[in-house]
Amino acid sequence: MNLEYYSFLFVVFAIPAALLILCIYSIVKFVKRDKTDMRSTRKYLIIMLISGFLFLAIVAFYIFVCWLLTQMVAHM
Repeated sequence: MNLEYYSFLFVVFAIPAALLILCIYSIVKFVKRDKTDMRSTRKYLIIMLISGFLFLAIVAFYIFVCWLLTQMVAHM
């Protein structure tokens, strides 16, 4: 296999999977946090929101590309 194949797999599967795992990890840490420690509360909340937003943006982009491909085939 060549480098292009592995880079494609990395972009399509590894980056969204890593963002999903990071989001789930920060949700668990946010729930189990010390309620009095505002620094960790803010840190896990920011990580959770950013990773969740990036994951949803990538998934929405994939869905949009799939929709565009179906529209292209439908109008052939």
